Amino acid sequence: MKKGKVTTELGAWLKAATRAQQEELCLKTDTAMPYLRLLSNAYRENPKVRLALSLIHEANKISSEHNALTEKHMPYLTLMGLATPTRRGLTWTPADGYIGEVNDQ
Repeated sequence: MKKGKVTTELGAWLKAATRAQQEELCLKTDTAMPYLRLLSNAYRENPKVRLALSLIHEANKISSEHNALTEKHMPYLTLMGLATPTRRGLTWTPADGYIGEVNDQ
């Protein structure tokens, strides 16, 4: 099976964040960066609700602070964006609002 690129909100957030912002998110949510990467690449299914809410709250707080200070926009996380199917052939695309096939690019 060919591995495809799965785009998630968390992945977009991690890509836009600096190393310091990523570490701040890990520290404030009491989770490890390898686990966040697994979630962002859809190798792990939905995090527990408490962790998901904590990730959304802290990431959006970091995004708000960043967006207020610079012109480079950081994305915000949503609960639906964290509820991403794993690499079983489907991915949820927030912009399109539907479940489609994994991009093989």
